[in-house]
Amino acid sequence: MKHTVTLGNAARRRAISLIEGVLYLVVALAIIVGGIVFFQQANFNRQVNSVAGMMTSVSSYLIATTKNASRTHADSDFTTGDSTTFAIKSGAIQSDMVDHANNHDAIEVIRSPWGGIVTLREAAASVDGHRTPIVAARLNDLPVGACMRLGHKNNNGTSPIGGSVFALGVEENNITNDNLDWTSGEVLYMANAGEDTDMAALAAACKGGTRDLVIYYDVAGVPETIPSMAGYGTGAGGAGTGDGSGDGSGDGSGDGSTARDPSCPPEDWVWNPDAKTYTFKGMGLYHRDSRHGATQVSFIDPENTVTIGVPASQDGDIFSFSYSPATSSKTYWTFMMHISRGDLTPPGPTC
Repeated sequence: MKHTVTLGNAARRRAISLIEGVLYLVVALAIIVGGIVFFQQANFNRQVNSVAGMMTSVSSYLIATTKNASRTHADSDFTTGDSTTFAIKSGAIQSDMVDHANNHDAIEVIRSPWGGIVTLREAAASVDGHRTPIVAARLNDLPVGACMRLGHKNNNGTSPIGGSVFALGVEENNITNDNLDWTSGEVLYMANAGEDTDMAALAAACKGGTRDLVIYYDVAGVPETIPSMAGYGTGAGGAGTGDGSGDGSGDGSGDGSTARDPSCPPEDWVWNPDAKTYTFKGMGLYHRDSRHGATQVSFIDPENTVTIGVPASQDGDIFSFSYSPATSSKTYWTFMMHISRGDLTPPGPTC
């Protein structure tokens, strides 16, 4: 008996050749790799857009609140102050960007998707001879792509991270951990008031690693110069008067009579030679309070301890527990000392 088999059925039953298998595998890998690249690019775009939206929103909010009630106008000694905590506590920052500082669980920070933190400040400037505030922001440790896409402005002050931007630049301060204070570094590029960003110069500044983006927003007119953000100027002078009188009446007399070695830390500071750190009871704040009065903080245990590396990696203020009202969940802390970046040494041989 004859059996008839159509050519199509025979072809369908034939196994694929080695060459065909390799081609199928190459196509499949190309689709997978393309999908991964597409996903990574889409995720990066989402991160950039999220940071741009957050900065646009929070800068508009801070400009509006600073216009209405600026500490620059209220306090003649004020030169610069933290706005990060105010922005977080007021709900101006989306919750997925609020985090705790590394090694400082009591301190909330704004953290970008790339791991760096965002520092917001208000500072005193001069416009037509009149004292007026500005708002400033520092985005720490941005990757090259984010630095390029967020770091440009037009000559009229519009930018991806908000309007009223009178200056925008790129810095490198060689700090890659949580830089809770405003630590300026080498200015690699700056587009000043009335200037469009030079994109070639921006690309050169962003190239080579993580960079800090610094943004200055005008509140009531473009200032004549960019004020110092570290800036303690007249504010430090006012604080120095307060510190001097307090230390002179208390610790000053004791130190004079015992002739304490200046290389020795306070007696209650514990030195760890392996970790090169001091630990002591108190609270560390990394945004200077120019008045140095009693600082009111929620839910900080009076037995709280602070650990500081040697040398200090950033500016900070140290407070000791003062009192806790019976009717409040808040505690009050009294200013002890200011520590500048680079301060502190190991205990001397006579300590």
